[in-house]
Amino acid sequence: MLIDAPRIAAALRELGVGPTDTLYVHSGLQGSGRVAGARSRDKLDTIVNGLTEAVRDGTLILPTFTYSFCHGEVFDRDESPSTVGLLGEHFRRLPGVRRTSDPIFSSAVLGPVDPAFEAPLFTVGDKECFGPQSVFAQLIARDGRILFYDVGFGFCTFIHHVEQQLGVDYRTLKPFRGTV
Repeated sequence: MLIDAPRIAAALRELGVGPTDTLYVHSGLQGSGRVAGARSRDKLDTIVNGLTEAVRDGTLILPTFTYSFCHGEVFDRDESPSTVGLLGEHFRRLPGVRRTSDPIFSSAVLGPVDPAFEAPLFTVGDKECFGPQSVFAQLIARDGRILFYDVGFGFCTFIHHVEQQLGVDYRTLKPFRGTV
């Protein structure tokens, strides 16, 4: 049996995800062969449609990280490809999706953003990837949920925000400079 968009949305509803929720999705596509769609793009659309249906009046966020900035490459919010998966890269190119301006840990966002986070997330500036103005801080402010779609907890980037906010002794802040 193929997994279609309504099944994905229904599964998320069974997990307690509501239509106005903020949902951050870490994903892998190892099991995407069982997703409806003849081509890879069709399968990606099926997954995105299921996710967006689940939070149809809320906010859907996927990582679009680009570590190339750490190596001195220019970060172009509209053109720099995500290096952390096909689903995020596909999602960020869809109509209505906005990408945050963080040159390392950017995210693609569809839906409303808390007004207090609008400028910090989408304006280019000097800020911390996991600090109080990050997409991860917005997850806390919005009582957001994190979904691991075909990946394990080891992919949970949110943990770095928690570590930074707690001031754990094994994390150090690393400054990076470059062109955005």
